[in-house]
Order: sequence, then structure tokens, then C-alpha cells
Amino acid sequence: MDDVQSNVKLTDKILTKAGYTCETACNGAQAVEMAKNNSYKLILMDNVMPIMNGIEASRQILKRNSSIVIVGMTGNVLQSDQDEFLKVGVRSIVLKPVDKATLLGICEEYIK
Repeated sequence: MDDVQSNVKLTDKILTKAGYTCETACNGAQAVEMAKNNSYKLILMDNVMPIMNGIEASRQILKRNSSIVIVGMTGNVLQSDQDEFLKVGVRSIVLKPVDKATLLGICEEYIK
């Protein structure tokens, strides 16, 4: 999930090539709906998205199902902004741009 389409395409390409199945949402509200209707092992959630930001989307998803692992992805380096993500239950934060090794490492860590 990302607000920049080129980031979505690159992330999808990296993960698909590594053998993972990916689905993407266009905004935070759609991500919440998708999480209601699917059983995901890992959600990569951008902070800045249209309609509903990643913090609120994560809050709603985790309120409904606390076993889903959400990793926040943000370009914002301010610790206070990252802490907002963590307060809602996001497992960890990665800063964008995320490199291939970091992205695949996240998947290996949380998808078993």
C-alpha cells in the first residue's frame, strides 16, 4: 500500500519475483475493506494515503483483527510521526525508499 503508484509497482514486482502473492489498495479505506474480507499474513502500509491515512487504516484493521502483522512504510523521518504508527499496533516501521533486501527481509521475518 502506497500513495505513489510507481512505489506500488516496484514493491509488487520485487515481492512477486520473490514468490509472494500481492494485492494492493488505492487508499486507506479500501485497505480496511480488503483486510475485512481476506486473511493476510502481512500488510505493508504507507502513512500518507488518500481518503484515510495509514495510521487510521492500521488502527481499524488491528481493532478488528489484532493478529494481522502491519509494517508501516513512511518517508517521514521524524520519530514522533513514526511513534504514531507504532502506538496503534504496527509491528515495525521502515523508511522509504525501501531497498529490495529490506523488503524481502521484512517478508521473511513476518511470513512463516
